[in-house]
Amino acid sequence: MNQPPTPILDPKEVNVAKPVISESKNKFLKIGVIIVIVLVIILAGLVAYQKVVAPAIAKPSPTPIATDPIWKSKSQSNVNNFLDLWTKSIGTTNSDEYAIKARDYLTVTAQAKILTYVDNMGNSINNVSLQLTNFVGSPAPESYSISEVTQIDEKTVDISVTFVDETTSTKIFTTKSENEVWLINSARNWGE
Repeated sequence: MNQPPTPILDPKEVNVAKPVISESKNKFLKIGVIIVIVLVIILAGLVAYQKVVAPAIAKPSPTPIATDPIWKSKSQSNVNNFLDLWTKSIGTTNSDEYAIKARDYLTVTAQAKILTYVDNMGNSINNVSLQLTNFVGSPAPESYSISEVTQIDEKTVDISVTFVDETTSTKIFTTKSENEVWLINSARNWGE
């Protein structure tokens, strides 16, 4: 049983099945490619905008913050600290501690001056709190408020302080700059 020989076919005549992409898959592929191209264009546009256009757009300048000059804020703060410590030094258990801290807000000249104060009997006043009371020229007020700060020159500032007690009075504290620190040099009644 011989089988007849298989005929030889010409390759041109062979019908090889080619893979066929269905139309729906073809549309999906085209849409995907279009989406990728659009995303690349958008991304490139954003990068170009940030690199070229955005820096060229004028940005508003920050709003300036108004601050007091250093001479004003420092001298006012030091007078306030002095008055706070001095008033705490009167009649408290830690009076010496508060008085010594208050004395540190005085210039060297003012500190030397308070050492010369004497009482009615001619005896030196050794209590720092009493020395400061003599320096200020009045007893500690119930309350006080800084009403005006005036620069006299580069190194001198006058600070008007309203003392409120049974009556109201105004004291002028003159501060001087010593090595960039504003210290109290003198105290006087307003109008003197």
